[in-house]
This record gives sequence, C-alpha cells and structure tokens, in this order.
Amino acid sequence: MKKIISVFVIGLLMLSNNSLTAQDNTQLGLDIAKAQEKNRGQLMNYSWQRSSKAFVNDEEKTHSLVKVWFNTEGKMENSVLSSESTGKKKRGIRGKVQQSASEDMSTLIEHSISMTIKYVYLTKGNWIDLLDRPGVKVENNLVKIDTKDLLLNGDEVHYVIDENTKLFKSINITSQVDGKTFNCTIEFKTMSDGTNHPNRTVITLPSESMKITAENIDYIKQQ
Repeated sequence: MKKIISVFVIGLLMLSNNSLTAQDNTQLGLDIAKAQEKNRGQLMNYSWQRSSKAFVNDEEKTHSLVKVWFNTEGKMENSVLSSESTGKKKRGIRGKVQQSASEDMSTLIEHSISMTIKYVYLTKGNWIDLLDRPGVKVENNLVKIDTKDLLLNGDEVHYVIDENTKLFKSINITSQVDGKTFNCTIEFKTMSDGTNHPNRTVITLPSESMKITAENIDYIKQQ
C-alpha cells in the first residue's frame, strides 16, 4: 500500500514539475516577445545601409548598397543606393542573356534576405508557440531554442538569446526560398542605447553554388 502511495505521490510531483515548466516557458515566451517588440520600436527610429555581396563558386558576382528603414506602419522598406555586377560585360545577345541572369540573381538575393528577416521578427504567438515546444533550454545565461517547421514545413531554426535582455545573439536557419534550400547564419550586435540589430548575415544556396553576405552599417537615428 505504501509503495502504491509513494508512486502516486511521485507521479503528482512529476505532473506538478511539468506544469511549472510549461508555465515558466510560457512566461519566458511572453518576456521574449515583449523585449523583441520594444526593441523593434527602438529600431524603427533608425535608418541604415545594407551592403550585400553575392559569390558563385567563390567568385564575386554582384555588390549592392541599399538604404533600409521602417515605415509608419512598421513595415521594412528599402531603396537601392548602388548596384553593380563585377563580371565583364558582354555585348549583343550574350549581353542580354548576361543582364537577364544578373537580374534573376538580384531577385534571388533580395528574396533570400527577405526570407531570413521573417525569422527575426516573429509575432507574440510565434514566441509562445516556440517556447511550448521541446528543444528549449537555458544555460550559461543563454536561452537556446532548437525547432523545426516554424514558418515553412521542413525548416530548422536555432535561436540563441541573451537570458537577461531577451534579445538575440545569433540565429541559424535552414529553409527554402523560391523553391531552393538555403542555410543562413545571422549575428547580432547591440548599440550603445541598447538597440539590438542584425549585424552580419551569411546565406548559402548549395544548388546555386552561391553565397550571399549582407552587413548592416551606418545606423542613423531619425530626427
């Protein structure tokens, strides 16, 4: 009888611990969502430039500079400041084919960068759902989240978040854009006023033998 009672008590304790963990994770998700929302509000006070380069088989093909900012509705916008192809320009029909290929590459680059940004700016619902999944651990003042099927079926995402500020340290992503699989690493920095931002993004598209690097620079606070 005592053995049965002991097993029953242990079971209750396990249920209690699981419930507490779920509650803790839900609160952690809410705290992260709140910190991210506040940070996005701070970032909306800035404009900056994104310097992007694309390499095919380790050979640089394009280099562009884009101004980026948030509009009054909170949506990210950009304007191309400069864009150039580093390959030798061809004439005639070959030149037109080259131009078309360059435009296709530019589109793929922009779509790839835009897709990675979606993994940065998640909704409150995303965060609560994330923290309710397995693959969440807190260690060494870091929140580490490993998850799959977050925004697309088959994607894999690994978040590393500062436990104290609830802001990003890094994100690693495997996902798809325009039907092509890509791998991405995003590194973050924090400005003197505490605003956290993506600093350097590296995207690889194995099927295209392509690597894209994007660095955010020259942050200017709007008046």
